[in-house]
Amino acid sequence: MKSRFRLLCLLSFLALLGACSSSDDDESSGGGDFDNTDGGGSNQDGGGTGTAGSANKMGMLIVAESDDEDFGSVVGATATFSGYDESFEVPTTTTALFDELVGTCEISDGSDIDDDSPLPDVGPDDDDDLTFLDAGDTVSILSGGQSYLTLDKIEFGGAIFYGTENLVSGPMASDLTLTIPGGQFPAASSVPVESVETMVVNAPTAGSSVRFDTAFSWQPGNNDEAIVLITAEAGTVSVDCYTEDDGSFTFPTETQNALGTAFVASEFSLARMAVDLYYNSGEEAVLFVISSSIR
Repeated sequence: MKSRFRLLCLLSFLALLGACSSSDDDESSGGGDFDNTDGGGSNQDGGGTGTAGSANKMGMLIVAESDDEDFGSVVGATATFSGYDESFEVPTTTTALFDELVGTCEISDGSDIDDDSPLPDVGPDDDDDLTFLDAGDTVSILSGGQSYLTLDKIEFGGAIFYGTENLVSGPMASDLTLTIPGGQFPAASSVPVESVETMVVNAPTAGSSVRFDTAFSWQPGNNDEAIVLITAEAGTVSVDCYTEDDGSFTFPTETQNALGTAFVASEFSLARMAVDLYYNSGEEAVLFVISSSIR
């Protein structure tokens, strides 16, 4: 469970991608349309190295299904919204963000996940300040037009987060849409959330350990744009790898050599992830929507 919690933290850090410069606090009227720049995740050619435009506001919502020791399969969500003084370029597709990470691993020795974990690079170059934006009192996720998850606003020490107090039973519904009431971050309605199948791990089996030469195996999903994030940790040493959702993975030779034969991790997780990117040019706002199944 420790590694799964760490993986959830990694996904949460995605909500702070490029979280850097401060922005003004003027209220936005909201209500603008968010267009999907990569066609709902259907762009399979990995192109889109250009930009859709520029933005000075960024939202990140993560819906995650995981296996709880007490409650079985559960689904929850978290979100953050941030603003910047410095505008940044919005990528044309999400595949452009992850292409260079797929097949790579990062090893860290310590608890500084933010610095050591492999994350896509989006946002301004200046990383000194972050301003959290209000997106309304409650962010809603619907299934079949009915309430599925409610993300309540949480304010603490000047920070604004959104999260689900009550989880729902998994697996994750396949027809989810997102509604943001709007505030400093613009409103959005009926934004689709990518569908990912429940991650089923074949090897290593529960209770097994991960070594430098472990062969990972799982049942591939049906979403061609999904990727898998593998996390394993032994004491203070952890390794994080991105790979294609093709059902198998072994650590690259360089990573195996760096881990060494002494690396024995009893905590590990595999997460299937799908990412959509939505852009509101009129409000200069970008919205990332991530769905994930973690085991």
